[in-house]
Amino acid sequence: MLKKLVALFMMAAGIIFPAAAFAYGDEDEQVAEDTRKMVLVDGKNIQNKTDSPNANFKAMVDRINHELVSCGLFRVLNEEDWETALKEAEKSAVAADDGGIQTNIKSAGYVLKLSISQYGFSKEYSTDIYGNKTVHQVAKVELILRIADLKNGQTYRSVNLARQMVAGQTTLAVAGQYKSGNYAENALQAACAEVAKDIVKELVKLTPFYVIGVEDGMVILDVPAAVAKKGMLFEIRKAGKARVNRRTGKKSVARKSFCVVQVVNVSEDSCDTRIVAYFPEFQGQKISEDGTGFSVHQASPEILQQFGGAAPAAAPAAPATGTYTNPF
Repeated sequence: MLKKLVALFMMAAGIIFPAAAFAYGDEDEQVAEDTRKMVLVDGKNIQNKTDSPNANFKAMVDRINHELVSCGLFRVLNEEDWETALKEAEKSAVAADDGGIQTNIKSAGYVLKLSISQYGFSKEYSTDIYGNKTVHQVAKVELILRIADLKNGQTYRSVNLARQMVAGQTTLAVAGQYKSGNYAENALQAACAEVAKDIVKELVKLTPFYVIGVEDGMVILDVPAAVAKKGMLFEIRKAGKARVNRRTGKKSVARKSFCVVQVVNVSEDSCDTRIVAYFPEFQGQKISEDGTGFSVHQASPEILQQFGGAAPAAAPAAPATGTYTNPF
């Protein structure tokens, strides 16, 4: 009888314990809530101030959404998600701190308002010494970007962005051959792509980054691969006392420069850095293992010059060509 009871007990344990193991495994695989800021491009209310009243900006809106998704820092919403976004904004607020420049930004997301002043192309002609004629298709996109609170419409940043791209088609004088193609549209789409990248850079400026922790001598930052590049320098600041501006009512936290770090390895949503120098006030001190009280900031031009880093590229206000790889 005793043997039968033991056998029954073992069978029950074999059923219960695996079930518990499976339950534990399911719990272990749960995905944390996505706290990234929501971003919505207000494509339906673009202000068209170009010479073409019927201009179609859908391709540019698609480009902007593509860059936002590729960046990975934001939850990109479609225009149909507006009501859902407002409900999310009611439930949560994410505080951003960019070192005192624009403190106490509290919002669940941003809406991008566009006022477009130039969107099209023109032709320029040239002839070389051999008689070959080239038609240059000069495409230009210029707009005013307004980054506003998704819920109440408060403007956080307003900036003028412009890009110019050139493509050419050539007629050969000797053979009479003509190189044809949709060069104008290609140049225009290339300009749109560059403006879209510049828009993402402006959003990155409003995005706070923090220290995740310290592991094996490496300082782990929550700066993703879309922003961090190997060899880049960042400044780590330590939080001080909170303070309130009696005139504006804004709350901010004083932060002191703690150390300079350089990116060693980059992953999808974080990067490993090593400390290259401490600021004198904090010489010999350590960053807390969980990163509490420390924030990440763009290295100043003085720091970049001292440590041989490349100066960050800013989105130009005037027409320019080429691409910019640094998000700041």
